[in-house]
Amino acid sequence: MGQVSLTIARSSASQVPIEAESAFVKVWSASVDTVQPVAIPAPGTTSTFTLTVPAGGGYSIEVVAFHELHDGIRVALAGGEVHDLTFIPGNNPVALDVKPWTHTLSGPDTIQSGEPATYTLTITGGPTDVFTTQVEVHQNLGLASEDMHFDVVGDGTTASATFNVPPLATDSTLYFGYSYFLDDSRFHTHSLSFAADMPFAPQPSFQRPVKAAPASVVITFDKTREH
Repeated sequence: MGQVSLTIARSSASQVPIEAESAFVKVWSASVDTVQPVAIPAPGTTSTFTLTVPAGGGYSIEVVAFHELHDGIRVALAGGEVHDLTFIPGNNPVALDVKPWTHTLSGPDTIQSGEPATYTLTITGGPTDVFTTQVEVHQNLGLASEDMHFDVVGDGTTASATFNVPPLATDSTLYFGYSYFLDDSRFHTHSLSFAADMPFAPQPSFQRPVKAAPASVVITFDKTREH
């Protein structure tokens, strides 16, 4: 048997958000699949834990750091994985980076109210095999408005959402964000909700100015011709 000694070092400059207090650690191969939930250390400290698996090759390790809001509702904040590991009998120290997913957003810089606007969020870094095709989109038209949300279908790395802003009399701002849902069964668990907000924020992550609808002026000439 091999002992996997995994050290989680969280420096004061760690990229893992301060809100993350827990993590799932998954170690798997063609014949092994084990998951261990762990507490991750506070910034500036280190913790170590050990898993025992059969010695051999073809192993992968995946870590997802998250914050549990309440009652099994989790927000994934950072992830990391490493592949093609070989474990020998005895201790096998492993190091891997755990950091927030990186992404790009494409779409118009300004929204014209009364016309649809489509934005596409693509994950460019971090473990993407953890995601399902379910993506929840949040939107607020102005910070004082109610949070509205709807689901779209992604492909695990890319999701597009179309926002239909009604015609407005004055300029405003659309705030929106994407939540990519994780596969609970991958971590041998079930939650009411387990999603990664891209990026994590108390408010929807992105904002775009919304222009008021153009006004129409109709001039009617109805005077009859005089001779």
